[in-house]
Amino acid sequence: MPGFDKNRYYDLLTMLKTVVGSDDAKYTRQTEDGETINYLPSHKLSVPVDLNTVRSNGTVNTGDSVVSELHLDIAKDKSYLLKNELAVLALVAANKWQRPLCFNSTYELEKPGPDQVYPAGRPGRQVGPRGS
Repeated sequence: MPGFDKNRYYDLLTMLKTVVGSDDAKYTRQTEDGETINYLPSHKLSVPVDLNTVRSNGTVNTGDSVVSELHLDIAKDKSYLLKNELAVLALVAANKWQRPLCFNSTYELEKPGPDQVYPAGRPGRQVGPRGS
């Protein structure tokens, strides 16, 4: 899409609010059935990480290295996201690391990268900002 660099990471919350949630025709497409749908023009998304917040609330473990920005790479061959996938991305973006996120099903979180989910009993706890 014009105006979006395929090699750049875009802020997830901004993209969800201003692109996916927009009624602007430049962010929509017509399906073969004539339905108008919104789309996400980038496969590279990011979520800023506040180091002090994730350390103080237990989102990351003591001693973990922490990145300043979580990168989410959606598979290049994926041409759409389902509502459940968008819902998980919206939770991750809107949470702003204020508390650890736990999911009973981690299927949606495994798509951007399984290293962003830490098994914590039955639910998986998101720990995405850890560095390598």
